[in-house]
Amino acid sequence: MHIGKRLKEMRKRSEKSQDQVGHGIISTSHFSNIEGGRFVPSQDILYLLADRLAVPYTYFEDIHIDDPDLAVLLKEYQRIIEGGELAQIESFYHENESKFEFIPSLNQELYFSLLRILDLINANRIEDADQLYKNKVVNYVDPSQVYMLSAEIREKYFYVTGLIHYIKKNYEESIHNFRKTITLTNDSMLKARLTYNVALSLFYLYEYTSALKYSLKAKELYLNLHDWARTADCYNLTALLYKEVNDYESAESYINRGFDILKDDSKKTYALLLHNMALIKIDKKLDEEALEILNRCIALKEKHNFNNLFISYRSKMKIYLDRNDIESFKNMMEVASLACKTESDNTHLHVFQAQLNKYQKNYIEYENLMDSSIKYFFEIEDWKSVKSISDEFANYYVERKQYKKAYQIQKMELHATKKIYREL
Repeated sequence: MHIGKRLKEMRKRSEKSQDQVGHGIISTSHFSNIEGGRFVPSQDILYLLADRLAVPYTYFEDIHIDDPDLAVLLKEYQRIIEGGELAQIESFYHENESKFEFIPSLNQELYFSLLRILDLINANRIEDADQLYKNKVVNYVDPSQVYMLSAEIREKYFYVTGLIHYIKKNYEESIHNFRKTITLTNDSMLKARLTYNVALSLFYLYEYTSALKYSLKAKELYLNLHDWARTADCYNLTALLYKEVNDYESAESYINRGFDILKDDSKKTYALLLHNMALIKIDKKLDEEALEILNRCIALKEKHNFNNLFISYRSKMKIYLDRNDIESFKNMMEVASLACKTESDNTHLHVFQAQLNKYQKNYIEYENLMDSSIKYFFEIEDWKSVKSISDEFANYYVERKQYKKAYQIQKMELHATKKIYREL
């Protein structure tokens, strides 16, 4: 890191060109060399540039000298963030906001920025976190020079970078950065959390065998920490992974372990365990048991205001459709439409609407809804949904002897299949 990166950020923030900032002080080419780190300016020039950019002179002084008082404040900020109390974190930040505005030390400013990004992510201010990451991390840190940062800052850098990529669904990058953090951290809780995050990322990449290894490892780490709630999360994920590889006996065993360790049905994970147990029953063609469990799951979600009711309604609709219980299916569609929260939810509902149209022999409506749905899921790379929809849709065109359309759908199905089973 060098002063040029800070100058560049301040110039862009002021919405000025290099010529405008340097006019009357230094030439544009000279200013460009400073921003690029090819020239170190004198203190006199930095004073003039600070004045031009309306920042304190100290912001361009002592950039490699840490402030001991600020170091104590940053440690306290980190401790409060790790505590997870959002109100306390917000209060602390606002009380000390002026001290964080212009931090002379480049290292301390980077460390603060990484902590602030964690703060924003915890508060679900994802766009703000991403913008700060671009401005204060991407623009400041050359990935090839990360090894020059202190071990403490490297740990936070890889952790935050992993989280940003995870949020953006860049799962391979998130795994890479989480693994780096695991090797650097001495924090047992963080190591457990990151191991679980790697398992989740591998799950979303359909790499179930590898995900199982990390999920089981995370379970052991949380058990050693006596963190029963997060251990239950690991049981739930492990069960889901065993379900995906068709080991239903192991899947049910881990779900039951989750129930044993949680006991309190007010935890969101309890509803997830119920939902996943219902999915296992559906796979095993035990529809009545699945419906009973789904009803318990839905009642629990409604009682505690848990989100994602729609996914449980989806499972009920699938059962009714498979049983050709059209009346129950239509009633459930009306209820499910009120629970749609995302574009993905709406698109899944469109698939069910398409199937109802097919049953009613409204073939044009069926084709339009299926076509738009499969294109949406392909675009967002939801390969399991693509495969599920394309299989039915391609068969529909084959039955109608529209082989060219069937072939196009089969190509999408093949692409999705390769994505899902690439580990094999």
